[in-house]
Amino acid sequence: MTSPSHPAEANAMYRLQMHWANCSTQTLYLCSIATWTDAVKDVFFTWGEKSSDAHTGAQGQIKQELVDQLRHPFMVGSVPWVIRSHRFLFHTQREYHACTDYRSDLAVRTSVTRVGRSSLDVEHFFYHDLHGDLSKAPLLVQTRSSVIVVSPDDHRPAPHGLDAHSSACATESFSIPTEFEKRPEHTSQYSLLTRPSDADGHGHVNNAVLISFIQNARLMELMGGQSGGLKWKVADELENALQDIQSMYIEFLDSALPNEELTVLSWYKMKESAQPSSKSDTAFFDICRAGGEVIARARMDFGTVPPRRASAL
Repeated sequence: MTSPSHPAEANAMYRLQMHWANCSTQTLYLCSIATWTDAVKDVFFTWGEKSSDAHTGAQGQIKQELVDQLRHPFMVGSVPWVIRSHRFLFHTQREYHACTDYRSDLAVRTSVTRVGRSSLDVEHFFYHDLHGDLSKAPLLVQTRSSVIVVSPDDHRPAPHGLDAHSSACATESFSIPTEFEKRPEHTSQYSLLTRPSDADGHGHVNNAVLISFIQNARLMELMGGQSGGLKWKVADELENALQDIQSMYIEFLDSALPNEELTVLSWYKMKESAQPSSKSDTAFFDICRAGGEVIARARMDFGTVPPRRASAL
């Protein structure tokens, strides 16, 4: 972790490592971005907390000086928090099934853009840092998450005491479409049973896994509902299935549990004369329980964003 470039706005930089599996398919890339987004928040919210295994002596003094240098006003700490929504704006699309840089670094910049009584919005910039020169690193994706701090006793929203630092918030750096259309009478349906391995440390199906359910529903529609093999509707549908996703917005309304039956309903805002497929401008999704209750909803907008580098921000 390096020093924040703008301490007044509580920007912080981190590095993490990319593996081939993170980008081997479009779905794994989406899930990796969602997982990295949550993992970086864990670091950002707890950075500077004294740990029980802290070093002593000169090494401990150096460590504490670094902690003090990087401390920022938005230390949520170890109290529990949940994600209310994610926004993703993709600048660089990965080359799926192609030769991907293995064990290369990602540099991540984080800032807080809004603070409420029990909530806050956190932005991340993910750069592909191939050569150690961040000024030349391409920007992969920008994300913004709405986070709600909850009480460890009843898991209801709880005041975090950070609203006094609202003047230190950074300005929102991007916007994407977040409106939802009314669900039509006829939708595509993709049913599934969640697995024990889908659960995270809280015992709920992880948010990144819910995104994989959405992607599976979209691809199943392209396959014409076929469950055995890649029986695409037409020969060129494989290429269309990997069409670039310009942005994605997802709201999490409730938690899913392991061994729970879910159904993903999907529908499309189509271009003129287009068939329901990823050729459409926008796809909408509802993830529902067996009784029809919506636990998450999302929209994907397709296209590309002009590439940007760190020096342009």
